[in-house]
Amino acid sequence: MIEELFSTPLYVSVLNEFESIKTEMSEVLPNVDFMPGRKLLAGTHLLSDPSFKEDLFERYDLPKLKEELDVHIREYCKHIQYEPKEYDLTSWLALYQKGQYAQIHDHGDSDISGVIYFQTNGNDGNIFFTSPNPHLRTAKIFQHLPSMTWTHQPAVGKVILFPGWLQHGVMTNETDGIRVSFSFNVKFK
Repeated sequence: MIEELFSTPLYVSVLNEFESIKTEMSEVLPNVDFMPGRKLLAGTHLLSDPSFKEDLFERYDLPKLKEELDVHIREYCKHIQYEPKEYDLTSWLALYQKGQYAQIHDHGDSDISGVIYFQTNGNDGNIFFTSPNPHLRTAKIFQHLPSMTWTHQPAVGKVILFPGWLQHGVMTNETDGIRVSFSFNVKFK
């Protein structure tokens, strides 16, 4: 018998109230001043907050998005058998134009991190996650496993939640389309 150990909980769903949320976001996006992130390499994506400390819910009126996000956070916590308490959020928007990508990174000490796609053609750069077990690469018999990297194609209204420590990045947008996503970190009190 083979038992798979130490799985990483990744939550993938769609926003139930996407049309209402899209309306909220359509009022916000024209007011966002996207800029390059600090200490990021040339060609990386643009951000609404390169410090990653802002909470868009405090800056803009986004009640539908906040309510919907809370539903998904609670569902994720239910799956991992954690009773959610109050939490703090930081959130920002990311914009990917042709030739832009996100380098591999993690979200430090956040409990849950995530992304919601607002604008995408579906071919403008998949998000990818690398195995949290780097030691698999040291043995030849495990190097061929497809689980070393997991990719996910973006789709409008899709939400993905994952542990903040999980290394991830976004492949280069090779299309003429622009992708806009909402990223966030959750820290439980």
